[in-house]
Amino acid sequence: MLALYNTKRAQAKAVQNTPAHQAEYERALAEFADQIYSKAATNVNAAFKTHPELKDVKDRTLTGKMLLEGERLKGHLPQHFTKTIIASVDTEPTKLTAYGEAYSRYCIQPNWVTGNLVVVKEEIHFDAIQQRVFFFGRPVDKDIARQVLIPALIDELSQGTPNATKAFAHLPKGENLKQYLENNFDALFLSETPPLFHVTHGISGEEDSPFETWELVRLERSQPQLKEAYQALRERIASSVSTRLYEQTINHFDEKKRNGLAL
Repeated sequence: MLALYNTKRAQAKAVQNTPAHQAEYERALAEFADQIYSKAATNVNAAFKTHPELKDVKDRTLTGKMLLEGERLKGHLPQHFTKTIIASVDTEPTKLTAYGEAYSRYCIQPNWVTGNLVVVKEEIHFDAIQQRVFFFGRPVDKDIARQVLIPALIDELSQGTPNATKAFAHLPKGENLKQYLENNFDALFLSETPPLFHVTHGISGEEDSPFETWELVRLERSQPQLKEAYQALRERIASSVSTRLYEQTINHFDEKKRNGLAL
């Protein structure tokens, strides 16, 4: 009986000490267990040697500390550190926390199931202690979405960034682009209201041999008619490798070195 009592006390203490963002994520995993999608942990430095998309940085390496910084930057600049997000903007100042930082962002990205471009709002917690980044889906305010994402998308297109250019090379230029987006933003990005979702990106392994982890939980009950779409998503995520993240992290530290900044 004493052993059971001590065990329950330890469990209660662990729950009490669990950060709120981690607790929220764990509740979602428990409630939507059949909507969890994850990939196998990727040996990042092995990927540099073998993955064809990393041929320009072949035989380079990242430490765990460097990869974690890349994950942090990806939260703020996903349009540069992922292949799928078209435009993104932080919508409030970053708050420094006991574990790292917290902020919110709006972005344009594909719906996980339909593939159509949609607006997503996320509350983000960079947890340096756990070496994880938590992304929590939040309801979209359409007025804020228009206000912040139209100029963000114009900026990405004016810079010729790969994701935006690939998706919208056909759009008009200059002032005509602004007018076009103001007139068509809702039809382009707000015609679907996708289910909310949470994501975690993480680091495991050793400092000189880091592994990258990634997991998604969709906050939606499974729908039988979408069985094939779920399976396709599961297979796509399971086989994915975050090559853009690894390459851009290398580029980030190369730039710091060129500028004489501490690595």
